[in-house]
Amino acid sequence: MYFALPSPFRIGELDPAAGYASIKEGSIVSVQEGQWNGFRYVDLDGCSEAVLSVRTEATGAVIDVKELDSGLVLASFNVVNTRGEWMEFRAPLEQPLTGGRSVSVGLRRAPDSGRVEFDWIEFV
Repeated sequence: MYFALPSPFRIGELDPAAGYASIKEGSIVSVQEGQWNGFRYVDLDGCSEAVLSVRTEATGAVIDVKELDSGLVLASFNVVNTRGEWMEFRAPLEQPLTGGRSVSVGLRRAPDSGRVEFDWIEFV
């Protein structure tokens, strides 16, 4: 039996799985395009927006949230330099989905230099 993850969930509350970019102090660190982190059975009932907590001292990164089964991009975030402070980024869901879904968060475009960390994601 599987249960949907409640939204929001924090990375530090989840068990690391194979394929994570890396885990550092409860956040996920990505430095290369194509690094994705997947989460199974996230409850998306009634959600129309994604909120992502990110910190970086880089510019030019684009983070996508995808539905794993179909590869459908649910939301995209153009990440600006947060000067190393945690900042919330919001994006509308491209297509509303219902029920427990498997989603991934990852870099579609890597930053000009440096790394991007994300701490949590929430679907509202």
